[in-house]
Parts: sequence; structure tokens; C-alpha cells
Amino acid sequence: MDVTGRDRGFGESPLREEAIDAHLRRYDSNDPDIYETLFQIEIELFSHRQKEEKKKQDKEKRKSEARSNAGPQQNYSRPVPRKTASLKARRR
Repeated sequence: MDVTGRDRGFGESPLREEAIDAHLRRYDSNDPDIYETLFQIEIELFSHRQKEEKKKQDKEKRKSEARSNAGPQQNYSRPVPRKTASLKARRR
């Protein structure tokens, strides 16, 4: 049911009621108690997935902020000696 009963777009959505109903009818188990049990499981599972996705987004945000607040890299903090392109000897 997770693959066929869920709308997937920019985010994840809960199982559609008609998908649950179709699966229960397919297996001749269209009973209110079974439906309610599946619905409760879906509520818990969907809530858990949303929390995990939020944690993942927060972690990526903190990582991005840490990179942007790091300041200049050490390699660029001092002058870099430059070579001239001239083939003439230098005068001193």
C-alpha cells in the first residue's frame, strides 16, 4: 500500500482512503476494525516520517550555515607570490 496508495509530489502524503478501501476489498477484509487499525498505523508511521524528514532538513541547514560562517580559507589569508610572464632578466 505504501507504493500504490500514496500521492508523491513535492512531499509525501498519507495513504488515500480509497487505496486502503481497495486493498481491504481485494483481500475480503473490509471490516471497520481492520480499517481503523490500519488508519492508526498510518497516522503513527506518517508522523514518524515527517519528524525524520524535519530532522534531516535541520541537519542540512546547520551544515550549510556552518560552511557559510566559517570565514575565508587559510590558503587565501596571506599574499600569494606571483611570477612574471616576462622572459627578460630582472633588474635589481
